[in-house]
Amino acid sequence: MFIAYYWVENWLKLMTACAEQLQPLAADGDARTAVEAELIQLRDALADSQAAVAVAVQERGELQAELERGRLQAEADRADHARQLIESVSAADKRLGEQAATREAAQAEAEVLRDELTAASAEARQARAEAKRLREDVKAVQARAEQAAKEAKGQSERLVEEIAALRRERQAAVAQADALRAENERLAAEIAANRTTTESLRLELGAIQEKLQAALSDAANARLVADAARPPVQDPPPAEHRKTPKRARKPSGTAAKAASPAAAKAASSAGLALRFCKPAGWAEPVHVHYWNTDPAVGEPAWPGTAMTDEGEGWWAHQIEGARTASLVFNDAAGHQTGNLHRDRSGSLESDGAWVDDA
Repeated sequence: MFIAYYWVENWLKLMTACAEQLQPLAADGDARTAVEAELIQLRDALADSQAAVAVAVQERGELQAELERGRLQAEADRADHARQLIESVSAADKRLGEQAATREAAQAEAEVLRDELTAASAEARQARAEAKRLREDVKAVQARAEQAAKEAKGQSERLVEEIAALRRERQAAVAQADALRAENERLAAEIAANRTTTESLRLELGAIQEKLQAALSDAANARLVADAARPPVQDPPPAEHRKTPKRARKPSGTAAKAASPAAAKAASSAGLALRFCKPAGWAEPVHVHYWNTDPAVGEPAWPGTAMTDEGEGWWAHQIEGARTASLVFNDAAGHQTGNLHRDRSGSLESDGAWVDDA
């Protein structure tokens, strides 16, 4: 638009100079009047252009960036237009005698200027529309940013609440772990005390067994001495013949009593046989955890040794080499019995009653 204004202004100056040069040569007054009227129209068009330029200047703030990019191109165009003006002056010098052709050329140039003004107005409207669209886009972006900020704030508050809840759960878990640790320490101390007591009882029982064996040996020797000192028995009458085996069985009964502890010890040396009826709801397999065995055997870690499934809910295990043991049946999944103690083989029924093996 500024280039067009510059071009029109220079063109009008050139036309004014040409008219001043043609005044002495013009013989026809009507032609001079027509030229002056055309110049007045061009000046009016120039005034309109200046008014449009004033409006465009008001919008220059929004288009300044784009105009700055076109400034260098405008400089080049200005040089081209200057060159074109010079060429037009040379052509005008040649066409001084052709006033009609000059007038038509001026009208054509005026029409071009009008087209350029129309194009400039359209560009200005387009620029205003683009600016309006950009402002709407900025408002939309700001609204989205505010919504995102609200959502981020809500998520932050929820995260803070969740972190607080997790901290409370952690504190509760730590307290529970401390309680379990204290309970484990108490149970460990109790187990150690029980083991000490069991060891002392085992030693006392061994001493008692030794004394009992010595007493039985002494009694057997005394009975043998008494039998050797007894006079021989004569043959009884036939009616009393049935009493003789009773006298003969006394030594054998004593010998049986003396041999019964050894037989019991041999029978128990095979191990402590245990059977357990699994309650409904327990997982499989059933385990048995045992300790304080006598004689001492290898004791498994919790949950103990897996028992053998005998079918119909019964599970069995034999503690090899032990006569007595403390034990707990469990399923390694949270179900277990209380602490039990057995000194003979047997079966634990579902009602909690023990049935000793025959």
